[in-house]
Amino acid sequence: MFAYAAAYLLAVIGAVHPGEAFYGFLRALNYLVIYAVVIYFVKKRQGENLILKIIFAAGTGVALIGILAASGYSDYPGAFDGRAINSTLQYANSTAAYLATITIIGLTLFLLAESRWQRFIYTISVFLMVFVVLTTYSKGAWLIFVIGVALLFALIPGLYRKLAVLYIFILTFTAGLISHNQFALFAAAKDSGFSYLYPGLLLTIAGFILLEILYHVKNTRGEKTALVSALAFFILAGAIGQITLGDKIAGKVAADENLTRELSRFTDFSDSSYAARADFYRWAWEIVRDYPVNGTGAGGWNALYHQYQDYLIWTTEVHSHFWQVWVEAGTIGFLAFMSMWIFMLWGVTGF
Repeated sequence: MFAYAAAYLLAVIGAVHPGEAFYGFLRALNYLVIYAVVIYFVKKRQGENLILKIIFAAGTGVALIGILAASGYSDYPGAFDGRAINSTLQYANSTAAYLATITIIGLTLFLLAESRWQRFIYTISVFLMVFVVLTTYSKGAWLIFVIGVALLFALIPGLYRKLAVLYIFILTFTAGLISHNQFALFAAAKDSGFSYLYPGLLLTIAGFILLEILYHVKNTRGEKTALVSALAFFILAGAIGQITLGDKIAGKVAADENLTRELSRFTDFSDSSYAARADFYRWAWEIVRDYPVNGTGAGGWNALYHQYQDYLIWTTEVHSHFWQVWVEAGTIGFLAFMSMWIFMLWGVTGF
């Protein structure tokens, strides 16, 4: 972390945009200070859960601000563009990736919760964040979501805990998708209010109550009885849902042109979104070759990329933080940034 901040300080030397480069150094310095504070707090105060709760509360606030802006109750600049929720980050991809990650923290906190009310708060908050993630239409964040939940599921010890996490994820995702589909109709009609949230919210609450009943059965009659009861209920509910609501839900998903378009583009590698990103990375590499050691400084990409592009297109970011760091902080910063990932994986896996 120190090397990362130092690399951004070195990048100020000869930066193509000195003011922006110095601001980038201050941002990297902030990361270093926050990291040091968190590490001290965790080591000296045993505050892992409290840090996670603070991060989760911040994510819930970001989701709520985006929902308020989309509902017409807030004029937060850039939080809603008429189609996608951008919230305080003001950029759909960043908002979605941020909330997708914090949703996984929420699932973890759900498992660690000691009371029913804590579990209820985490469940409702996860539902709100899932709804916002879906309403950003960010394919990259959806991929983060799937991979993150799969890793969490794989690493959680105990079958019952695995099933609880899977259940909460499926519940909140389904509820978020239902509210998202309602929101698409609301946005098209330029309506106001929170009516689009109610169906998903009611489903989330009902699903939470069911889980608490299964918890009670587990504690009083054992895990096997709880698992058999849950299996029987889900088979019955799935059959009833397919008969009564299957076509209706599928029709609503198909009617949301934004969602279906993004899903169809997910595996289309000839899509302009993939092609443009490949070009961004190629131009970034060409900038790196011209500024190999200490980079261009923060803001360098935005100042230079037009000189390297083959066709006219505007983008303020490389759309890859690895390439962004390499362009801005050079090979020194890139190696420092990669080292963070290597040491993190080393610390987590023990290899």
